[in-house]
This record gives sequence, C-alpha cells and structure tokens, in this order.
Amino acid sequence: MCVMRYGTPLLLLVAIGCTSGSMEAKTGAAPALTVSYTDAGEPEGLERFRQWSDTLFQGAQPKGEIAFRNLAAMGVTTVISVDGAAPDLANAHKYGLVYAHVPIGYDAVPREAAIRMIEAARRSKGAVYVHCHHGKHRGPAGMMAIRMTLDGTTADDAVAGLKLSGTSPKYEGLYRDIAAFQVPSGDELAKAPKTIPERVMPDGMVALMITVTERWENLGQSRKEGWKVPADSPDVSPPHEARMLWELYRESNRLGQWKSYDEDFRDQMAEGEQLAMKLEQALRANEHNLAKQHYKALKANCNSCHAAYRN
Repeated sequence: MCVMRYGTPLLLLVAIGCTSGSMEAKTGAAPALTVSYTDAGEPEGLERFRQWSDTLFQGAQPKGEIAFRNLAAMGVTTVISVDGAAPDLANAHKYGLVYAHVPIGYDAVPREAAIRMIEAARRSKGAVYVHCHHGKHRGPAGMMAIRMTLDGTTADDAVAGLKLSGTSPKYEGLYRDIAAFQVPSGDELAKAPKTIPERVMPDGMVALMITVTERWENLGQSRKEGWKVPADSPDVSPPHEARMLWELYRESNRLGQWKSYDEDFRDQMAEGEQLAMKLEQALRANEHNLAKQHYKALKANCNSCHAAYRN
C-alpha cells in the first residue's frame, strides 16, 4: 500500500463548495492540521487508503470526524462518493471539504457518471479522495476513469490499478468498462453538469440494499463483541437491528419492489426475512449460540443472493 505522510501543516482553500445540495465555488481556510495514523500505517478513519499521485487518493468510506480531519490535513478539498449511502456532509463541511455524490453499481461504470466524477476532480483546487463503501470495487473503478483522463494512465495500467486495489474479477462490468474507457473529449466535458449534487437520494431496490447493508454491518459489529451493544456505537441495539432488517425485507415486498425480479430472487429475499426474524427472537431471548447459527445462515443467504444478482 502506498501511503505518503504529511508532516507540514497546510492551509487549505476549498475549491468547490455546497449550497442547497450542489457544488459551487467558494473559499475558506481550515486550521493547520497533521495526519494521524493507525499502527498499520493508514490514515485513521480511511481504510484501504491508496495514493496514486500528489492529488488523487482513494479508499473506503471515511469513518468519523478523524477521517475528514486527516483528509483535510492531506490537502483534500473534494470527496467523490460512488456509493449509494448518504455522505457524511456534516463532518466534511466542518473541515472545509465538499462532496460530489455519483452513485454507481457493481455492474458498470456509466459514461455519464464517469464524466461527472472527472469534472468534479478537474474543478477541485485541492486534492481529491474517491471512495465507495469498502474501497475495493466501485471506488477504484471511478478513480481509474479519473486517472486515465487527468494523468494519462493507460487502459492496461488502469486495469492493473483495479487489481492492485483488490477489485474482484467477479465484477466483470467494472473491468470491462475501465479496459474500454475512452478519455472524454473537450466537447463532452464542456457539456458536463455545472453543479454536482452532494447527496443523491436513491430509490427502489438500490435504497433498500443500502439500508440492508447498514443494518447488516451493525449486526456484524455487535456479533464480534459477543452480541453486546458495540462500545463505539451506543445507539446500536442488536435485537433492534435484526428487527429493522426483516422489516426492510417485508416492507419492500409489500411495496412491490421484488415484482420485477425472478422467482429465485424473491425466494431468497423471503428466506432472508425469516432468518432475520429468527435472529431477532434469539437475540431478545439472549440465546447467543442460536443467534450465531441464524446469523451464519443469514450471511449465507446474503452471499448467495449477491453471487447471483449483485452484478
């Protein structure tokens, strides 16, 4: 992993600001900051951090205020998220950073989305941090489109960059689109939107899966701590998280969000609902061994569904 340490305090000028949910020009200064690191050498709050140039960084979703503080210390002024989850705008703005929210799926890098990312990076007067959720698949794909345009990275090197980032070859659409990516023409860039939202509200199945992922990760955190309330997340109640999970499945079925999918998908979602319900019951009864079994079965259900439908 390539990590550059920044020992000199920086005065930052915010290149692109936000008013009413859009990116607009504004200036401001952040306090002098230095980067704090984990024992593994990563900037705190920025898992899978990777630096490609003096101004292009990528990684996982920033975690907490310390992550945005570190980004600001590294000279980042623009954060580009390709994940569907809501960006942490409060902490970003606290340190003079702004977002460009350009969600993409695991199946492709739509050209329009790539151009939006490129424009957000082009307009930034400071460094840029690109992230998805885990920092392994969609984020690196977005970064490669930016690198090919701004740094002249070749298609072969961009594909190598995906592999270096840990992008799974199972996401064939990401590899396909980066391998075939053509740098946008000046005319294409000139036609790009002048404002890029800091928050895009997904709907339908995308929104459902984003929320399911959040509940699932809360449950995983609790499981690691013996099904207790996580020490750093006192608002996470394991039985409640399990209940919210199965209610998400049930509500999406009630609203007809599964109708356009095939029978196997609907069966797997229905099974997930039942397993999450059993997990909640076991947690409320403090039957942790039984909860472990239901959690394992639920995880297998999720993995099976992802393998068949995530692409």
